[in-house]
Amino acid sequence: KGGLVKGQSFTGVGSVVISEVPMGEWRDDLFDCCALGPCHPSLLCSFFCAPIITSQVMTRMKLNWLGNAGSKEEVKQTFKFVCGLTIAYTIISKILDLFLITYDNYGLPNPSAWLATKNIIGVVFFVYSIVIILRTRSAIRRKYDIPERHCGGCEDCCCSLWCIPCTVAQMARHTSDYNKRKAKIFTKDGLEEVSNDDTYISMA
Repeated sequence: KGGLVKGQSFTGVGSVVISEVPMGEWRDDLFDCCALGPCHPSLLCSFFCAPIITSQVMTRMKLNWLGNAGSKEEVKQTFKFVCGLTIAYTIISKILDLFLITYDNYGLPNPSAWLATKNIIGVVFFVYSIVIILRTRSAIRRKYDIPERHCGGCEDCCCSLWCIPCTVAQMARHTSDYNKRKAKIFTKDGLEEVSNDDTYISMA
């Protein structure tokens, strides 16, 4: 008798909003990228800055910057750390490209130590991005008891390697009900802040 029911909110001294994350299956399909509209922040971030929104999902899943279960203090730094790596990689690549790497008459880069440096940095950052996406997807499946259905046990790897934007967007949609909390690009978990008078409860 009494109490809250799933999906219900109340107001008084404060308010409680309950969010339910589906168990046993994904909230929607891998290719339902436009389920929330073509201009939804989670979709735009997934296509244009996948590491950033991945770090926000990692924060929701309480993972550190390496995609492993982290302490409370480590999780607080996940978004900042991944953002810092992404910004540093972008700046370094642009500096190398604009000032240190030379090009021939056909617009092709001339072989040099600077070109090799840029390529190595690019490969390292790409591998890091794949690893955190793979580990985050795997953590979501374990937590919400979602079985692999394709790729013979290599579903997380295949999705993370060959379909990055769709995979990241699906993880973002699954771990939060955007009808309950709006998406925000520059917050640590990619969601609007809960006011001091509100309490947000995940039913996962």
